[in-house]
Amino acid sequence: MLVEIAVLVDYYECYEAVEVFSDMWVAAIETAPEKRAAEALDWVLISWVFSKKAIFNQTTLIIINSYRTAISADEIPLPAKMIGIDVPSVSIFL
Repeated sequence: MLVEIAVLVDYYECYEAVEVFSDMWVAAIETAPEKRAAEALDWVLISWVFSKKAIFNQTTLIIINSYRTAISADEIPLPAKMIGIDVPSVSIFL
């Protein structure tokens, strides 16, 4: 559910309006991302939209270390700024 909220917040660019609530939302559902590689893309979007740098760094590292092929993010509308992130010796194709 939080990923859907993040999509709407990003689409309507209403970051400031929900900023007060984002810490509570993330804390309420945060799972251990290191154990949930399947949910890593969701957490990349959530952490990007709600400016959670530590979670963003952790989940992108999980993706880099877990996937050896191109990653499909068709279900998650990642911001254009994130598409085609290059990491030394590893490319992520979102």
